[in-house]
Amino acid sequence: GVISAVILGLLQSAAVYQMLGKGFGLKEMSVLAFIPALSRCVSIEDLFWLKPLPASSYTGLTKEIKKRHRIIPILEGICVLACVWFICGAHIFEALLIGLAVEQSVIIYLRKDLGGFSGDVSGAAITAGELACLIAIAFA
Repeated sequence: GVISAVILGLLQSAAVYQMLGKGFGLKEMSVLAFIPALSRCVSIEDLFWLKPLPASSYTGLTKEIKKRHRIIPILEGICVLACVWFICGAHIFEALLIGLAVEQSVIIYLRKDLGGFSGDVSGAAITAGELACLIAIAFA
């Protein structure tokens, strides 16, 4: 928990420093506002579609949600990605897709390892996804 947050904070600062050093302007730096939203959209969507752990509090939550509501995180993610494309450009968009693919890979790996989806898997995936996005953007 705390160690991951500290490491993420340090790496986020390093990524911002790297971006500033490469001459990224305010337009490109605005992507930092979109990264948490995209990371959470991926995690929420997986919560709806992947089997939760039997002891997880997500078990009851997923039963209450109607199927038509499961499309909402997908639409939110598409809207955020469209904003990134038009505001920040294609190279930042591609870097975000790489980061989100890493997040999805972490979710699949941890879900298999633990036997289901839980808050721990979601939290670890969000942290890894945000970090992967930052690293990909810093080297874009």
